[in-house]
Amino acid sequence: GKRKLSSTNCTFLPHLAVGETVNPRDDVIIQERSTSTEINSLQTHDFAFILRSDGQSWTYAIIADRQTDSILFVVDTKGSTKRLSRKYWSTFVRLVNPLKAILYQSRMFG
Repeated sequence: GKRKLSSTNCTFLPHLAVGETVNPRDDVIIQERSTSTEINSLQTHDFAFILRSDGQSWTYAIIADRQTDSILFVVDTKGSTKRLSRKYWSTFVRLVNPLKAILYQSRMFG
């Protein structure tokens, strides 16, 4: 028969909603550093963390649009967006820890 394609998205954290804030000091779901190359591998509808204006905490966001030199993130449930150009990626964007994403998904969806 046909093999079922895995729908696992290693950036999806089912226990967080878009716009939720996390503090990296007490959460290992955020990668400590993310390079521009790693961030460049993200696709539309992947999730990532965006640094908030307080410079301390991170917002869980989803990618709405990908350009070569910029990414448009939806940063809350009202649909507010933030576009970040490539030169800011390594400062303002952190990837989801993929092992934690898979762990939370397996807990939630079996």
